[in-house]
Amino acid sequence: MARGVGKKARQREREARVEAWWERGKGAVMVLAGIAALLMGGLALLRLPGALAEEDAFKATRPCARPDPEVRQDCLQTVGFTVDAVEIKEGKQPEYWAELSGPALGSGRVDFDDDRMVEYLTVGSQVTGTVWRGRVVAVDGVRTEGDPTGEPMELAMWGGAFAVGGMLGIYTGAWWVSTSAPGPVRRN
Repeated sequence: MARGVGKKARQREREARVEAWWERGKGAVMVLAGIAALLMGGLALLRLPGALAEEDAFKATRPCARPDPEVRQDCLQTVGFTVDAVEIKEGKQPEYWAELSGPALGSGRVDFDDDRMVEYLTVGSQVTGTVWRGRVVAVDGVRTEGDPTGEPMELAMWGGAFAVGGMLGIYTGAWWVSTSAPGPVRRN
């Protein structure tokens, strides 16, 4: 009978060690995920000065004195376009865009933040686009995703959220690793 008790004790000891290593492994994964999130937050925050400079440059921009729709300029140009295609895709990852043709500058796919503008566009319709530095920033007065206004705020928000989440993940994972019991020590 004594032999059976020793066998069960060794089995419990082995299970405790496996569980402790499992807990440490989960903590290590949490630390690695925290480091990844912290790096992503840092990269977003590193892009912040450039985004702020671009937003400031856009806000300071005035209409072009001599617009030339074929030349990329650091001023606001009003250009006429024809709508070639419209896409409204709803769902988890919605897409709202229109394909515009006209002068070489600004022609192509223009993405929108929501369907406000795209649902009114029809293939063949004529629209007026505002072009800045070669990209369409507005169509008939409605902002497109090419408009840099608000991008620094988004970068700061996402960068800060990832950085805080990363630090929390590192702390939680380190705590998990350090508090997981090593299991009973076997003595002979």
